[in-house]
Amino acid sequence: MALKRKKQYDAQIDKLGAARMNIESIIFAVESATTNFAALNAVRTGAQTLQQISRHMYALILASGHYGAILTILQTSFIKGY
Repeated sequence: MALKRKKQYDAQIDKLGAARMNIESIIFAVESATTNFAALNAVRTGAQTLQQISRHMYALILASGHYGAILTILQTSFIKGY
C-alpha cells in the first residue's frame, strides 16, 4: 500500500512540475507581449510627434515664403537619403 501511494505522489509531483513549467512559459509570453506593446506605443507616439513636427514645419515654410530654397534643401536631402 505504501509503494502505491509513493507512486501516486511521484506522479503528482511530475504533473505539478509540468504545470509549473507551463505557467512559467505563459508568464514569459505575457511579459514579452507587454514589452512589445510598450514598444509599439512608443513607436506610435514617435510617429505622431514626427507628423506634428512635419505639419508645423510645412506651416513655417508656407509662412516664410522661401519655397525655392526649402525645396532645394528637401530635394538634396531626399537624393542623399536623409
